[in-house]
Amino acid sequence: MPDNNFYMLFQFKIKYIVPAAVFWLAGLLFAFLLLKGFALTSTLHTNKKISLQVVSIFHPRNVFLFILLNNCLVALLLSVAGFFTGGLLTIIFNIWNGIFFGLLLQVTMYYMPQKLWTPLLYGPFEMLAFFLFSAFGFEGTAYIKNIFLNIPVSLSINMLNIKRLWLPAVLLCTAAVIEALTIKYL
Repeated sequence: MPDNNFYMLFQFKIKYIVPAAVFWLAGLLFAFLLLKGFALTSTLHTNKKISLQVVSIFHPRNVFLFILLNNCLVALLLSVAGFFTGGLLTIIFNIWNGIFFGLLLQVTMYYMPQKLWTPLLYGPFEMLAFFLFSAFGFEGTAYIKNIFLNIPVSLSINMLNIKRLWLPAVLLCTAAVIEALTIKYL
């Protein structure tokens, strides 16, 4: 008979992953629909030249390490900070990530349509990893609810929950490798 703990490693509550995807999509829609009237898009439409000096400011020496550390920070905010805020920071950062990805897609579509595949290659890995980290953040809503209802809660960390982090961590590293390689060859 298979070990039940093995199957627990892959259990992420869909009820916590779906809201992450919904809030991310809300941010993406916000970026595409509502930001069209702002100065950013009017600037994009009037000047098609990308200043390589501006791009080089955001181009660190070790692109992979820079991307991985940024993604790890976001994962930490989505999971741990989200957990202790009852999912509030998870909501905020999923919306922000959706907006950021939407702006990235808009700029890529306008300036480099031939390079549109770049964010589409690493995006699914990164988004799935962030949604799985978000599941941990949204699990904090149950704890916060129990605290307000004066139900005893245990915030002890068990090894099974820590072991569940390997899948999103591997996805995040994969996304960082793909993103670094595609940025390197832009």
